[in-house]
Amino acid sequence: MERLLSRYSIVKNLSLVTRFGVLALSFLIWSPCGGQTELEETFEATSDVKESPELFERLEELRANPLDLNRATHEELIEIPWITPTMAKNIVEYRKKETLFKDVSELIHVKGFSALVIEKVLPYLSVRKVRTPITRRYQVRNRVADEHPKEDLHLGSSRRIYNRAIVDIAEKISISALAEKDPYEEKFLDFFSFCGQVKDLGPFASSVFGDYSLDFGEGLVFSPSRFIIKGSGITKGSERGLVPNRSTVEAGLLRGGATTFRFKNFVIHGFVSDAKLDASINEEGLVRSIYNDGLHRTENEVGKIDRLRETIFGGRARFSTSWFRLGMSGYSGRYEPAIAERTTNYYTFSGQSFGVVGADFEVGLGFTEFFGEFAKSVSLGEGYVVGLSYKEKRVNAGLLLRHYDEDFYSPHSAGFSDSDDDNEEGGYLEVGYKLGKRTKISGYMDLFRKLGPSYGSVYSSSGRDFRLQIEHKVHKRLKFKGRVYMKGRDKSAYGEEAFFKDRRGFRLQGEFKASKKATLIARFETVRAHLEEESTVDAGSLLYWEVVLKPVATVSLKGRVSVFDTDSWDARLYQYESDLPGVMRNVVVNGTGAMGYGLAGFRPVNWLKVTGKVSWKRKDGEEEWNVAGQTDIKFQMPKQ
Repeated sequence: MERLLSRYSIVKNLSLVTRFGVLALSFLIWSPCGGQTELEETFEATSDVKESPELFERLEELRANPLDLNRATHEELIEIPWITPTMAKNIVEYRKKETLFKDVSELIHVKGFSALVIEKVLPYLSVRKVRTPITRRYQVRNRVADEHPKEDLHLGSSRRIYNRAIVDIAEKISISALAEKDPYEEKFLDFFSFCGQVKDLGPFASSVFGDYSLDFGEGLVFSPSRFIIKGSGITKGSERGLVPNRSTVEAGLLRGGATTFRFKNFVIHGFVSDAKLDASINEEGLVRSIYNDGLHRTENEVGKIDRLRETIFGGRARFSTSWFRLGMSGYSGRYEPAIAERTTNYYTFSGQSFGVVGADFEVGLGFTEFFGEFAKSVSLGEGYVVGLSYKEKRVNAGLLLRHYDEDFYSPHSAGFSDSDDDNEEGGYLEVGYKLGKRTKISGYMDLFRKLGPSYGSVYSSSGRDFRLQIEHKVHKRLKFKGRVYMKGRDKSAYGEEAFFKDRRGFRLQGEFKASKKATLIARFETVRAHLEEESTVDAGSLLYWEVVLKPVATVSLKGRVSVFDTDSWDARLYQYESDLPGVMRNVVVNGTGAMGYGLAGFRPVNWLKVTGKVSWKRKDGEEEWNVAGQTDIKFQMPKQ
């Protein structure tokens, strides 16, 4: 810490932090709010990870509108990723055979629920005494953001514009539309998505037309985004089936129609898609590469828009009992034009036709669930994930084994992996234990290796990822979290010998809840990056203060100031930064500097919420500013 303070001018730069801390303490004298939410705990990274914005948006929506534990259906319950299909079925059976819930904590009496799992799902469930039937629901979200200084190398303005509307026309019919423009894109409607859904129409449980995604098994055939995040306590796929698209994730969408047919213990899905993808085309008119970023800011990026046509048709059948589920999925697809062969030392897909078939299972036996999925790319490689989950009152544990061949090609999958669900195998173990009422211990270990050469490496490589966290509540108002972590892997450049590279870090965080209206958070984190071949160690440190306030019921405030100092990119650090509702933001910090933000929310009436944010960053003599605002309108009409 001394190194951090000495290298970054205390007088010039930390004076702002000091003033912020004094201001926060003055608020504490007079000013329900909490510290780090479960969303931050779940999505905050300690290393390079693939973000899951679709999962984040889903959890945030559930947090704002908790499910009624006594009335939520099986399909609604599995929207919460910590609740597996077997656990959801256990809840429904408990309500039928035992009694209705009086409090969410009574889930401890349901098979498959531990105290740690209940803490995770608590923000997304409620027990309501009075139920008002709803016939129509309207949701409108508008978001605008801008930045300074502006870049002059792009086609459009620096503003980010987002608009989304969801309308329930009747109890069983809903439509949604979404439009987004990323910063520096030229078109106001650069991305547009529309979807309509009809539920419970005779034997058809759900039918969708427009943009949608599919979520089957463990995600090896279809999954809209990475649903298992290391250290989150999630190890089993949620099997949501047919999912209307309400996300800004442009890559991987299906566009067409799909339906779900339900008959006794069987569920059957059918789907068809005809979508345009962004791609770069070579001189022969073939696809050089598929472009998944969704950004169209330059002439080169605009030239990739809708250059590749993807058609898909397929289906799925699933049989389930109270303790057993078996599913089979498959589809056939075609690209137009074909994807060209590439001269690389590692496998890349080429050709025009593709397809995937898979089988998945789940067996629930008391506190233990066994599950898995096996998938095979047509005429190519295969992959599998098998695991078990054990949940008892104080214990939560999960084990996953995975294997993906080098030529396993499943373009709409999101199976668990360290990087991509191909050319990898490994084993992942996660354990959580609640030691009394005040202490929780959790951790994970992941051992993995590449089966063959990959991008940037002519060798197969291996790696390991480890984390241990202890949380202790000293007092009902004060708690501390300590975390140690390490991630390392072989690194190699073309034609050079491999060498091992690892990052080891330590984090200490304190949260003080001064009153029902104010919480103060402080964190210190340090990391050391070791390069075995060069025998060098780069270091990095981060220190921040944060205050969370809710002075009145209609107003919420949050602010943070951070200072950081790192020797190199290898010693970078990560922090989750609260943003506008529906926006996920993991910030990477490197170099020497300071940054901060202020976030304010105002809800004058139940159906309207206005949120604003200002953030800044000062690094290497340069300063950046970002300003954003959002309105959320949501109201519903009770049944007459």
